[in-house]
Amino acid sequence: MKKLYREWLSVSTKYITDEPFSIKFQYSCLSIILLFTLAIRLVSIDIPALDRTMWKEIDYITISTNYLQNGFNFFQPEITWPAEPPRITAMELPLVPYMAAIFYALFGFNSLTVRLIPLLSFLLMAIYIFRLAKREMNSMVGLIAALAASVFPLYHQFGNILFSEPIVIAMSVMAIFHFAQWMDTGQKKDVVIAVFAFSMAVSLKLTPLYMLLPLTWLAYRKYGLNLKSYFKLLAPLTLSLLLPIVWYSYAYFLTFNSIDVFGIFQGHDKMQTFTYLTRSFWYKKMFYRIAQGVLGGNLGFLLFVIGFMSGFACLKRTGLFYIYAMMIAIFFAIVAEGQIDAPYRQLTSIPFLAVFVSLGIIALFSVYQSMLQLVNSSAAEQHSYLSKKQLLLSFGIVLLILVFNYKAILHADPLEPSHKEEWRMAHEIKKIASDNAKIIALGAYTIHKGGNDLSPVLYYYTGLRGWTLQENEWQQETVERYIQKGASLLAAPLDRPREPGLKPFVQSLQKRYAVLYKNTEKNQILLDLTHLPVN
Repeated sequence: MKKLYREWLSVSTKYITDEPFSIKFQYSCLSIILLFTLAIRLVSIDIPALDRTMWKEIDYITISTNYLQNGFNFFQPEITWPAEPPRITAMELPLVPYMAAIFYALFGFNSLTVRLIPLLSFLLMAIYIFRLAKREMNSMVGLIAALAASVFPLYHQFGNILFSEPIVIAMSVMAIFHFAQWMDTGQKKDVVIAVFAFSMAVSLKLTPLYMLLPLTWLAYRKYGLNLKSYFKLLAPLTLSLLLPIVWYSYAYFLTFNSIDVFGIFQGHDKMQTFTYLTRSFWYKKMFYRIAQGVLGGNLGFLLFVIGFMSGFACLKRTGLFYIYAMMIAIFFAIVAEGQIDAPYRQLTSIPFLAVFVSLGIIALFSVYQSMLQLVNSSAAEQHSYLSKKQLLLSFGIVLLILVFNYKAILHADPLEPSHKEEWRMAHEIKKIASDNAKIIALGAYTIHKGGNDLSPVLYYYTGLRGWTLQENEWQQETVERYIQKGASLLAAPLDRPREPGLKPFVQSLQKRYAVLYKNTEKNQILLDLTHLPVN
C-alpha cells in the first residue's frame, strides 16, 4: 500500500501540474462549454414564468420596471406594492435592476431580457473559474471545473432568476484571479481589474468582504512576513472600498428617511445566528442543500469528497481553494439564519465545489494510472498522464450529474407558481377584488429577530397594493387605521409556528370581520374588512 500511495502521489502531482493541452484546444473546449450552457439556459429561460416567479426575483422585476417607467433615476430604486409612499427603498447598489431596465427599453420586457444578466454572470463565472484553476494548477482541472460550475446552477431553484448573487459570485472569482495575477506579474491592468471586481462585488452585496481572506492569503504567499511590502496594498484596498462606502452611506440614509424592505441595516440578529450554529438541524439542512441543491446528488457529492481529500497531496497548488472553502464556511456561519431563510446564499460555494469535483475526477484517473504502472510499467507508458480522451470522459462524468437532474431543468413546468400558498390566496382575492382594492397581509415576510425583510409575493400575484403588518403592528387599532386609508381585504395564514402571536390575533379578527374564504387544510383565511361577521 505504501508503494501504491507513493506512486499515486507522484502521478496525481503530474495530473494537476503538467500542462497537457495547447492554448487553442483549451479555449476551443471552453467555448464549447459556454455554448452548451448557453443553449440549455435559453431553452429553460422561462422557468418559472415571470408572472408567478419567486420573491427574490419579484423585488428585482418591480424595481427594474419602475426604473423603466419613472425615468431611470439610479438613486431611486422603487418597489411597487406599498399602498402609500414612500416606495424608494434602501438596498445594495441597484446596478442589476438598472441594467435590466435598459434591456427592457431596448428589447422589450420578456424572459430573456429579465434573465439575461444572471445568464451572462454564470457564463462569466465559468470563464474565471477556468482561468483561476488553470493558473493554480492546469487547464484540465480548469476545464472540468468550468463545466461543473456551469452545470451546478442549472437545477438550483435560484439558478435562473434576476437578482444580484450571480454577478457577485462572478466578480468575486474575477477579483481573486486578477489579484493573484498581480501578485505574480505586477502588471497594472490586473490590479485595476481586481479593484473594479472587488468594489463591484461588495457594492452589490456587502457579504463579499469575506474575499479579504483569500486575498490576504495570496499576499502572504507573495510577501511572507515582509511587512513593509503590504503597504503597497493600502491604495488598491482604499480605492476598492470607495464605492461601497458611498453607496451604503446613501442606503443608510434611505433606511431612516424612506423605507427598507430588504433589511440592509436591520437584518439578522447575530445572537440568533449563533443559536442556529448550536442546532444539529442547521448542519443537516446545509449538508442537504449543498449535496443535493448545488452538487446535484450523490455523484457530485462523492466526487467533491474525493477531490477535497486528494487535494491535500499537493497543497502548494490547491491551497488557494481550501482557503476559498474556509472563506465560504465562515460566511455560512456569520449568516447562519440567512442560510436557512434564503437558499440562494448556498450558490456562493459553487467556485470551490466545482474545483474539488474536478480534482475528484482527476484523482480517479491518477489512481488508475498508478495501479497500471505498478502492474505493468511498459503498458502504463503507452497511457499518457493527461489526454484528450480523459478530458472527454471527465466531461461525460460531469454531465451525468446533469442527466440525473434532467427533469428538474427541461421538464419543469414554467406555469407552476413558485409560492403555491400565495398563488392560491391570490386566486381567491382576484375573484372578488376590484383593480384598485387594497389589502392587508399578515405573516407575509421572512421572519428573523430584528429583521425587516418584507415579502412582495401576494401583492405581485394579485396586482394589488397594500400594507404588510409585522408582529409589533398586530393590534386592532392598526387594522382600523388602514381601513380608514382604504384597506378592504385582509389575507393571512391561520397559524405560523415561528410566529406564536399570529394565531390569536387572526382569531380575534374573525370575530370582527366577515370571512370570505377559509381553508384550514391550506392554512389560509381572507377577511372582508368592510363587513361585520354573519352570526
